[in-house]
Amino acid sequence: MNNERQSQNGVRAQFADLWNTNLDLSVFAGTGNDYNFNWGAGPRVPVSGADGYLSAALHYSQPTWRVGGTYLIDGWREEQGWSADAWAKISGNGWGGTRELLVEYAQQTRTWDGWSLSDQAFETPEAIMAMLDLWRGSKWALRGYFSSVGGGYNPYFSRVNPYFENLNRNEHNWGAVPWERFLRNPLAINNVKVYGAKVDFYLGSMPFEVAYYGLEDCNDNSWNNSPWKFAADQGARSEVPVDTIISLHTKTDVAPGVTVGFTAAYQGYNDSWRGGLDDETLVSGDVTVSF
Repeated sequence: MNNERQSQNGVRAQFADLWNTNLDLSVFAGTGNDYNFNWGAGPRVPVSGADGYLSAALHYSQPTWRVGGTYLIDGWREEQGWSADAWAKISGNGWGGTRELLVEYAQQTRTWDGWSLSDQAFETPEAIMAMLDLWRGSKWALRGYFSSVGGGYNPYFSRVNPYFENLNRNEHNWGAVPWERFLRNPLAINNVKVYGAKVDFYLGSMPFEVAYYGLEDCNDNSWNNSPWKFAADQGARSEVPVDTIISLHTKTDVAPGVTVGFTAAYQGYNDSWRGGLDDETLVSGDVTVSF
């Protein structure tokens, strides 16, 4: 569940260490308002106001690992689904320091309009996201990343519909991934597999972050919920236009409470989409004032 794109009103009840068993229970009951998402940002549905929302999560925790799951009892409109997740801290034993593994697997079993996704001839739409610390040193760290989202998997409040500003709104190269979709969030897109790595390191006292993502499609016939639905409808190639993404980010404190940041990013189109579409680059700066 992810409601960064739009806040939800409701009540959350959390129960830690139930009956001294290391079980933690969290229940949310409230509402979720729908609205028209921008291009490539979510399900294309009519605006119809507030709707009830009910979900629950149960986890069992130990100092170095945790397992559990989430059940979407009644999502936006009639959505249903579930997920299982795990976290573990792995001792390096002299190799790469102590590392962390995070993984979550999810299925959407019913759509917003009440269509059961478990009773069809095809497989229930599913998604998986995993992150693993490959190496951790005192001044740098390397983390691997993987996500795979089925074309039919599209919960309204989830990582596949994150908040981002569409900086490409005036660009003619509509095939690009919105910049903030991967600079601000873990990258997860309908009908797309993403694999990559992120390196964090210091040059002197300045922190740097360099990330690489490779993209490929999951299923040529399931583009209805993806950012490239328009291309599929127009008979374009049924594959991901962008296959390489690279980004670099750094920041430094220039005064007490004032931080200046710099970001550069690149998106490369795959060869079959090359005609008429140029690779894209982004260079941006930002200033954060804390008070």
